[in-house]
Amino acid sequence: MSEENIKKSKLYTATGDKGQTSLYNGERVFKNSEYMQAVGDIDELSSCLGIFKTEIREIFYKAGFESILPEDEKTYSRHLSELFNISQLVEYIQSRLLDLGSHVATPRDTTKSEIKLERTDFNAEFVTRLEKEIDYYDSQCPKLTNFILPSGHAHMARTICRRAERSLIPLLMENHISNDAFIFINRLSDLLFAIGRFMQTKILGEREIIYKKH
Repeated sequence: MSEENIKKSKLYTATGDKGQTSLYNGERVFKNSEYMQAVGDIDELSSCLGIFKTEIREIFYKAGFESILPEDEKTYSRHLSELFNISQLVEYIQSRLLDLGSHVATPRDTTKSEIKLERTDFNAEFVTRLEKEIDYYDSQCPKLTNFILPSGHAHMARTICRRAERSLIPLLMENHISNDAFIFINRLSDLLFAIGRFMQTKILGEREIIYKKH
């Protein structure tokens, strides 16, 4: 294909070449502003969750489930169902993280457009959904009596989630975001911790490694 037939991509606009970008309400801010730091952490979290989904797809091959014995078919089927549910839950969370990024990019205290505020409102029901999921996965894991060493991308996502939570605190303190939005990211790290334990103990059948002080 000749170069004259290639249309200019819409991926680059050159509007941010001087280090600034626009919030959803039209306000121009620097790319290292508190808003963009938070949006970047949220985006990184979603990307890590995408890697976690890949880990879920590969887990059968790595764990040898492809050679399951006939008498273990019920366990195999249950594992398939659980992994499918986790994968669907991760996709739900990724969508909510996009909602959260839009919410952050539309400061509650300075945005004048009621339409934009309503469009980027963060629903408290999102938090309720996470709490129900935490209750389920935590109930399926062994009682936690010691610190454990993290394993798997669910725990990696959890640590990024904690960073995203820290980056949201200044915005919360200045009423730029809603309390429900902040609670969501706080609950999410707990959910990822529970899922990480569930994956290791129930799906992979591995023993959790306990922290030992030498």
